[in-house]
Amino acid sequence: WLVVPIVLFIAPSHTSHWLSLVLQTLFRLLWVLPLYLISRLLNVFWFQEIADMVYRAVKRNKTRNVAPSISAVIADIVYSVVVQSIFLVQAGIASSLPVLGYPLNLLHMSLVYSMYGFE
Repeated sequence: WLVVPIVLFIAPSHTSHWLSLVLQTLFRLLWVLPLYLISRLLNVFWFQEIADMVYRAVKRNKTRNVAPSISAVIADIVYSVVVQSIFLVQAGIASSLPVLGYPLNLLHMSLVYSMYGFE
């Protein structure tokens, strides 16, 4: 967050908006996206272990392996990423509306964060 104001101060005014968008996009691609993907992968394995322990505690006689196949895990991750991306795009579009932009953006972001919390 420190680099963008400094670069915008140095850059000419006609390129500052474009440069700001490029720097913010690079930040999201190189920092936020990898962290998000790593946390999703860790959550898949960690929560599967928790789910297995709960299943064993509830049903003492475990008769079959309930571990999902790798394709089911990948399908779940892809579906979740698509739904979250749609909500984020909608929040970005909603934020540009003149009067209802902020409340709609707040609603969409609340839904995205609740989806993060319950996944």
